[in-house]
Amino acid sequence: MKDEQSGKIMGNDKPNCEKQSSFLRVAIIGMSNHVKANYLDYLITNPGIKPVAICDLALNRSKINELTPDIPFFTSIEELMASMELDAVIISTPHYLHYKQAAFSLDNGFDVFVDKPLALTESEITSLIEKSKIQGKILFTGLPRRYSELNRIIFDYLNREELGKIVDFDFSYYRPFYQGFESSWRNSAQSGGGVLMDAGYHIVDCLLRLAQSSVVSLKCHVETYEFNVEVAVKISAKFSDKSVANISLGLNGPKEFLTERMFIHGTEGALYYNRIRIGTTREQRELLFIKNGTLEEIPYQEKEDLDVKPLIHFFDLCKSRKQHTQDLQIDLKIIQFIREAYKDAEFKR
Repeated sequence: MKDEQSGKIMGNDKPNCEKQSSFLRVAIIGMSNHVKANYLDYLITNPGIKPVAICDLALNRSKINELTPDIPFFTSIEELMASMELDAVIISTPHYLHYKQAAFSLDNGFDVFVDKPLALTESEITSLIEKSKIQGKILFTGLPRRYSELNRIIFDYLNREELGKIVDFDFSYYRPFYQGFESSWRNSAQSGGGVLMDAGYHIVDCLLRLAQSSVVSLKCHVETYEFNVEVAVKISAKFSDKSVANISLGLNGPKEFLTERMFIHGTEGALYYNRIRIGTTREQRELLFIKNGTLEEIPYQEKEDLDVKPLIHFFDLCKSRKQHTQDLQIDLKIIQFIREAYKDAEFKR
């Protein structure tokens, strides 16, 4: 609704509003493939959540109406927020739109969930953090790997110092090009496309949370292969505790093939993770622990609903109104790391 004097679109800023309603009223900004594959069923079937509006491009309207025929549709976030009573907003749009849409939503009094990246620059992320504090609203980044069983196991081994002092991190991730990549926003540096800002965001997030010290130097090489963004990246980083890290990323992998590898080497042991996916149905994962001349396979299984875990956590915070939220300073560190990589590679963004 609008304030009649100021003309400002007002959110539901009543304290403990969940006590006055049995569900949270949610708007979906951007009906991405990620939303359709991972969020939509949860949003529609969860009795504590009610999607009350969708905002997307008019070109997609007919397809969206097939999925959500009873949910009002808008092509303007301003029109949506002026027309609907909301509690929270889910943003799953191209990267370059995240800051503007999240800032507008926070300014108008809504809790905000943003698929990664939170924004494309340090100043934008800092601005969003400050806005969330001023408004007393929850700001949350969708990073499902933080909820993975793999991460839990690795952090457990590191916390028990099973590997001794960490010496080296090695990460690699390769996948084929996204469908329609060449003509999409993903092939635009200004729009936040490129493998480092996309898959690399997850990898850098994991590295910076695993590392026990700060980055002191960084070298990077990128290759575009005639595209407008980086489709292959090599990064080498050194930390203040003398540990080193290498990251290899590629969007130019073989068709129907995705591979991901992680190796953490310490003075007393090592962890090795390997994942291979062929097509959409065949996948193999293994996690190995190496110590004292022995090799042990660590059994684990990722939960099927991993991609929706951040969203569930976000809604739990919205309902409880807990003050504790994500440590968004890590998002600042991720963007700083990525920006330094681009700078060293002399790759303009």
